[in-house]
Amino acid sequence: MKIAARALKVYGAGGKTVIGELACGDAVHVMSSGEQGVQIAYITGLIKPEDAKALLTTAQFEKKVSRRERLQSFAAAQQGRATGRADNGAGLIAACLEAAGLPSGNACLKSIWQNACKPIGKAALNAGDIVFAQRSGAFRRAGIWMGDNTVITAGRGGVVRRPFRAWRWNRFGRLLGVEDKGGGA
Repeated sequence: MKIAARALKVYGAGGKTVIGELACGDAVHVMSSGEQGVQIAYITGLIKPEDAKALLTTAQFEKKVSRRERLQSFAAAQQGRATGRADNGAGLIAACLEAAGLPSGNACLKSIWQNACKPIGKAALNAGDIVFAQRSGAFRRAGIWMGDNTVITAGRGGVVRRPFRAWRWNRFGRLLGVEDKGGGA
């Protein structure tokens, strides 16, 4: 079993046609390896030799890919998925915490703010930080800042990526256990 350390194109058996893509964190079974590349069983396809170096063992993946990168990658992969209910983003964030190897605890926005985040200013936002919309003392919605002026959040329509300005985000938190890398909104 190997884990993709970054997005990788997957090619058909001939190595010419792209048939899919692995996202960072996708686990695949390696069937064989040769001059043409690495044959995988995630979806039957071929990873080109120059990309095969990004297929890592679990131990290598844990060492090389930061919790922040795992959280971002997982959040991005959730786009378009139905939540099955009206969601204020808490369930999405709890799932992202688990995917990054962090405890999710009680998946309500107030608990995430109080127990999983260190408050930061808007200018200090890094990709993977959590943004909150708080009104009249209550947390109404939360999302994951993606670093490109977009936020991934969840609602009645499922998981969506929206421009930062689409909501009035007014509280910002850095997840405990996720390293700082510099940035800003």
